[in-house]
Amino acid sequence: MEPLESHVLFVGNDGGFEVGTIDQSNGQYVQTQSDTFFQLNWTHVVAVGPHVLFVRNDGLFEVGHIDQSNGQYAQTQSETGFSPDWTHVVAVGPHILFVRNDGRFAVGHIDESSRKYVNTQSDTSIGLDWTHVVAVGPHVLLVHNDGRFAVGHIDQSNCTFVETENGIFSPDWTHVVAVGPHVLFVHNDGLYAVGHINLSSGTFVNTESGTLVDPDGTVFTKSTHVVAVGSHVLLGRNDEFWVVHIDEATSTYVRTQIGPGFSPDWTHVVAVGPRILYVASSGGLGAVGHINWIGQHVETQSGPTYSIDWTHVVAVA
Repeated sequence: MEPLESHVLFVGNDGGFEVGTIDQSNGQYVQTQSDTFFQLNWTHVVAVGPHVLFVRNDGLFEVGHIDQSNGQYAQTQSETGFSPDWTHVVAVGPHILFVRNDGRFAVGHIDESSRKYVNTQSDTSIGLDWTHVVAVGPHVLLVHNDGRFAVGHIDQSNCTFVETENGIFSPDWTHVVAVGPHVLFVHNDGLYAVGHINLSSGTFVNTESGTLVDPDGTVFTKSTHVVAVGSHVLLGRNDEFWVVHIDEATSTYVRTQIGPGFSPDWTHVVAVGPRILYVASSGGLGAVGHINWIGQHVETQSGPTYSIDWTHVVAVA
């Protein structure tokens, strides 16, 4: 089992960064580091188990982790030489899948002893212009706006990508989110679908589709954030939010709360273990909450202030 995220790493294009944690006893954010020595303009910042991988479009990359003893960032590798312009960098268990719009892909991992990146595959056959690349347990789901999709996994024996299915979905999904073993698809016009990857065949199974409808009959459209928080999902926009989960018996979604709306203009909504961290980069405001056992959102802190203009906010073990 992957370690539960407990730290938060904030990264800005100007080289500034901050590390913090959410106190599990009171649900309050606590800063443990703030500094300005990062490289500029990271394109991807990805948690890979206890490690963090930074990738820039010019081929620069860096590996580090959060020291558990003091909550400070520690760098373990910084090099050039990656292929440039990756559009997706996704952690798949201990592995990392890199995907580029021209069909090039690579697979690698962070060596646990050296804490350095190891490349295990590089090829050009994964397909073009994927819109979403999502890890679903040990599987990977790739989705294109035109309706194309593919399913694959990283072979544990040789650390290479293996495709197990390709086909056609409905087009133009805005959000594709893994919720435990399930996948929730949400469209701006209120359409949704639920499915999962069959573990034995590595193929996608659709279990539900329809329209997200409020009790008054209006369609819930244009979710700005769709975030998995453990077994729950938080769907939010400025004037309304929903909490749902996927029923394990029927593999269909169940709504447990409708709220009056997020505070306006959250730029990042990040699950940090069982907690949720909200960040408004333009004003430096934030909030912390969680989903309780009956599927209701509970706010535990409002108003922790951050520096402005964070480009990446990442939960790290």
